[in-house]
Amino acid sequence: MDSMQIAMSGLDAVRQALQTNSHNIANAATEGYHRQRVDLTAAPPLRHGAHYLGGGVQVTGVMRAEDQFVTEQLRGVTAEQQRLDTLQQLAGRIDSLMGEEQASLTPELQGFFNALQQLSTAPASTANRQEVMSRARNLTARFNVLDGQLDTLDQEVNGRLRAEVTDINALARGIAELNRKIETALGTNAGELPNDLLDKRDALLQQLAEHTAIQVTPSGRGMTDVYIGNGLSLVNGSDVNALAVTASEYDAQRLEVAAGGQTISGLLRGGSLGGVLDFRRDMLDPVRNDLGRLAMVLGDRLNAQHRKGMDLHGQPGGDLFAVGRPQVWPSAHNGGNTTLTVSVTDTSALQASDYQLSFDGSTYTVTRLTDGSSHQFNTLPAELDGLRLELGGTPAAGDRFLIRPTALGARDIDLRLAGPDRLAAASPLRTSRPAGNLGRIEPATLAVEDPAAPALSDTVELRFTAADRLDVVDTTSGATLASDVAWVPGEPLRFNGWSLTLQGEPAAGDVLRVEPNRDGVGDNTNGNALAALQYVDLVGGIATLQEGWSGLVGKVGNDTRQIAINAEAQTALRKQATDLRDARTGVNLDEEAVKLQQLQQAYQANAQVIATANSLFDAILSIFRG
Repeated sequence: MDSMQIAMSGLDAVRQALQTNSHNIANAATEGYHRQRVDLTAAPPLRHGAHYLGGGVQVTGVMRAEDQFVTEQLRGVTAEQQRLDTLQQLAGRIDSLMGEEQASLTPELQGFFNALQQLSTAPASTANRQEVMSRARNLTARFNVLDGQLDTLDQEVNGRLRAEVTDINALARGIAELNRKIETALGTNAGELPNDLLDKRDALLQQLAEHTAIQVTPSGRGMTDVYIGNGLSLVNGSDVNALAVTASEYDAQRLEVAAGGQTISGLLRGGSLGGVLDFRRDMLDPVRNDLGRLAMVLGDRLNAQHRKGMDLHGQPGGDLFAVGRPQVWPSAHNGGNTTLTVSVTDTSALQASDYQLSFDGSTYTVTRLTDGSSHQFNTLPAELDGLRLELGGTPAAGDRFLIRPTALGARDIDLRLAGPDRLAAASPLRTSRPAGNLGRIEPATLAVEDPAAPALSDTVELRFTAADRLDVVDTTSGATLASDVAWVPGEPLRFNGWSLTLQGEPAAGDVLRVEPNRDGVGDNTNGNALAALQYVDLVGGIATLQEGWSGLVGKVGNDTRQIAINAEAQTALRKQATDLRDARTGVNLDEEAVKLQQLQQAYQANAQVIATANSLFDAILSIFRG
């Protein structure tokens, strides 16, 4: 009877092992499944006289293959791979936009300046003037279209943030629910781990790592806690600290991720959520700022030069383009009644960056957000990077403002000039010389420096008292502007809002007049000056407009290629980590097939023991019957 009981224990153990083996084979293709094995141990021995005989076998548990180090490594690699994959997808959209010939600024910039050069050959030509207007309109439209595409991407980022937060919260709730079930199973099953529930939880943790980098720590009773960012609790046992999407403290149209009422976007790393946030911060915002700066530099410098000219009606030139202004947003948490006004003083000094102004109660700190550099001021107004900051009202300690000088520049640029007849291709001034001059003196350059100067249109005579000395007389007002001025060849003379450089060899008694350019519709002086801006380093003082655009396109392309290279490498690392996890914890069908044969043989052997014990028992009974 003892042999039969031992064999029965063996059959029961083999039956459970077969069930586990079948479970492994059935889940060989299940993502995240960890293979299981039955742990066997010898049953307590039975005392037989002076010695002990074996009592068979018993199952002590069903163990789950697990390598926590490999699992955590895979989560980390997955978070980074998903971040780069998302970043690559979105960066590729900007790269395609900037690199597409039909969306490029290059042909429109070139066409506009070509039209200005053509205008210089025939300033009074209506056809030439209409061509300049058409090209200017096309150029501003191209800026507007590019900005519109970037704005669409900005709105897509908002939508992706909503979706990411929804998915993360759903996964967090699933993990918390599994924590509760695992705790319950442990309590009702004498501490035996529910392996399949653990697999489900690990699968959800792996999915969560695809959305954001996580830290997982055991918290007792079979549960795990999940942290994100710099230690923010997302799952605490069976409780969830849900994320939320909220408006930025500065701009209600810009969404941020929040937890517990605090914005945490800047703390989140990794996963597709981190990729979206990195894309907005490191690529979308800088590209929009760079593009806006190009538009503002173009509009401002062409306007400044155009105002120095004269149109077909003999009137001073007005603004050729409408130019955007810096945007300022106060923090929603500001306690003072302060208004901050920011204006552009020098477009060539503008940086393609946002700024934050903060007040600590005594000092104003302006931080350039692209590089983190800070400048402190005891009072405002103050000037920085071509900007003038002026404050109205009384600030409170802790007040903050976000300044975006160029972000909307490409959106806001537009053609302002009313018609082609208003193009100021001529100079409002000209020079003339009396016939009686004895020397040889002529103007090298005559340029308007201040078109708003009140005496700009006055006639001024330069009267040489010697070959290198002269008096300057405003004959319109009768005022002597300067006496006995030393003339140095190549050095400009500046009066009434204009500058004049002379060349030649004057003689005593020679006169040169600077006078209004009446009926000068055929003059191309200002048209030439407008066309020449194509070759001037207007962008940051180091690049022309064409070079500024080409540099922006090149930077986007280089960044996108580098992201693609990193994404490809990270994908290989994720596959390597996945293969390692599967090798350590996954199901190997060949091993399971061998084990199946072993269990079949063990089952047959135990059955044979039962049959033998049954035969012996029958033989003993027959002896007693006989």
